[in-house]
Amino acid sequence: MVFDSPQRYSLPYLADSARLFSCIAAEPWAIFLDSGLAEKQQGRFDILASQPLCTFVTEGEQTTLTIAGAVSQSEQDPFALIQSYLPTYSDFPDLPFNGGAMGYFGYDLGRRLENLPSLSENAENIPDMAVGIYAWAVVVDINYKRVI
Repeated sequence: MVFDSPQRYSLPYLADSARLFSCIAAEPWAIFLDSGLAEKQQGRFDILASQPLCTFVTEGEQTTLTIAGAVSQSEQDPFALIQSYLPTYSDFPDLPFNGGAMGYFGYDLGRRLENLPSLSENAENIPDMAVGIYAWAVVVDINYKRVI
C-alpha cells in the first residue's frame, strides 16, 4: 500500500485525551490507545485514529480484508498479510506512531502460531484479530503537553 509522506500539525493540548477521542469516536474503526497512567508519570503517549485505509478481521483460518469498500478473503498468515500492507516510512522518529497497523490480537490467534487445544468456546463471539492500517493519528505527548 502506498502512503503519502506524513504531515505534522499541532493541536491545542488537552490534559484529557478522552475529550479529543470523543470528536472521532463515531468514525469507522476509531481507536484510542490510552497510556492509562499519565497522572502517575508512567505513561507518556496517547494515540487516537480512525478511518483506516484497510482492515483485517481474522476468524479461524480466514482473514477478511477490506480496502475502500472492496472485500476479499484470504487464508494467508494474517501477520504476513498485515506486513504486506504496512507503510515503510518513518518521518517522525520522535513519535511512537507515524501511521501503520493498530488493533488487537486475541488469544485464539495463537492457534495460527502453534498447535493449541481448543478447550473453550468463543463466548464473547469476537474475531481472533481486528487490525486497521491507519494513515494518520493524533499523538498526545503528556510529558511535553503537546498534541501532534
